[in-house]
Amino acid sequence: MAGQKRMPMQNTGRLAFESFAEAIRLDPQNACALTHCGILYKEEGRLVEAAESYQKALRADSSYKPAAECLSIVLTDLGTSLKLAGNTQEGIQKYYEAIKIDPHYAPAYYNLGVVYSEMMQYDMALGCYEKAALERPMYAEAYCNMGVIYKNRGDLESAIACYERCLSVSPNFEIAKNNMAIALTDLGTKVKLEGDINQGVAYYKKALYYNWHYADAMYNLGVAYGEMLKFDMLALSIKPNFSQSLNNLGVVYTVQGKMDAAASMIEKAIVANPTYAEAYNNLGVLYRDAGSITLAIEAYEQCLKIDPDSRNAGQNRLLAMNYIDEGTDDKLFEAHREWGRRFMRLHQQYTSWDNPKDPERPLVIGYVSPDYFTHSVSYFIEAPLVYHDYANYKVVVYSAVVKADAKTNRFRDKVLKKGGIWRDIYGIDEKKVASMVREDDVDILVELTGHTANNKLGMMACRPAPVQFD
Repeated sequence: MAGQKRMPMQNTGRLAFESFAEAIRLDPQNACALTHCGILYKEEGRLVEAAESYQKALRADSSYKPAAECLSIVLTDLGTSLKLAGNTQEGIQKYYEAIKIDPHYAPAYYNLGVVYSEMMQYDMALGCYEKAALERPMYAEAYCNMGVIYKNRGDLESAIACYERCLSVSPNFEIAKNNMAIALTDLGTKVKLEGDINQGVAYYKKALYYNWHYADAMYNLGVAYGEMLKFDMLALSIKPNFSQSLNNLGVVYTVQGKMDAAASMIEKAIVANPTYAEAYNNLGVLYRDAGSITLAIEAYEQCLKIDPDSRNAGQNRLLAMNYIDEGTDDKLFEAHREWGRRFMRLHQQYTSWDNPKDPERPLVIGYVSPDYFTHSVSYFIEAPLVYHDYANYKVVVYSAVVKADAKTNRFRDKVLKKGGIWRDIYGIDEKKVASMVREDDVDILVELTGHTANNKLGMMACRPAPVQFD
């Protein structure tokens, strides 16, 4: 640019430049040589000369795509330099020139979005970010910035959707994780004030998954638990046999580790309302944790008599049966098969798959689990993840980990380093996860959790992959 100090080209660069210059002298319409001269100018930071060289190449051959692509890049860089120098309008003009040359160059749209955001022209900014994401579907920064605009407008659901999209393509994007925690905390407070305190608690917990150290989420979760306790105590002072409040108090006491008080409250809830299915399931959990497996199974079965489709009670019963069944008959097998039939009826299954039929391509193997952290399951899955044949198989890991730890990070780093794909799916609807599996063209899908906590059997029931193991 005018007035800037030029650094001398390295010897090899100088020789290359002289060769291309000679080619241009012999043939002034040599678009290839003109483009390579532009590349050498850009490497030196001489953006104006680079742009001029690319423009000459396009005048020589308007269909020469490399020159157009390089010109869009350098015009965008010029736009950013002008903006940073305080010449915002001139910078915007350069971005639009870049888009005119190459309408598919996503960074030009993205940088326009940044400028319009800074100018508080948020509708224009959103349009530019959306165009950038359309041209480059993996553009995490564009999704993140869209989320910021929606969050500032108070549209928390749209903000969260943008952050989810951002983190699906860039799971370690810390700014997006922090922004997600803030938006979820705000949404939790919003729904709590609207009267749905349980959903508020769920949002606060989800916020802490994305940023375990986010103080506002921790504080609001504590306040919500306190309000639940106060509300239920007040309700019981007015109506001592209010079963829902008795059950809720039992849950709160369970969280606090007060198991005897929890059992007392849940038993009172059942006495007050003998058809309260959820209370029987919660009682079963207490019996299970106390080691009374037979009583736990009886409580789960009572819940299922009232609500045959209760997913929690159905899975808890099967898990508990494994602790006492001696394998002398088919009772355990039949219980699992019957639950599976009923559970499958609750989900619509895919019946066809678009996986490429090329027999020479690598098979795509997917692994689903919430236990990629310091958990017993992680010790069994570590070897397959580390020693998988990544050269001949494409590995996709779907992680539903609630709170990542050092082992989670180690797993993720090893999978990514070996060429695998890591997707964080905690908090994402199971039908949406099923769609993700189909988009990844997974051939063989393995669910590692069974009937233990935070499983994705609802996703598996949709049959997103042609071959599945769970």
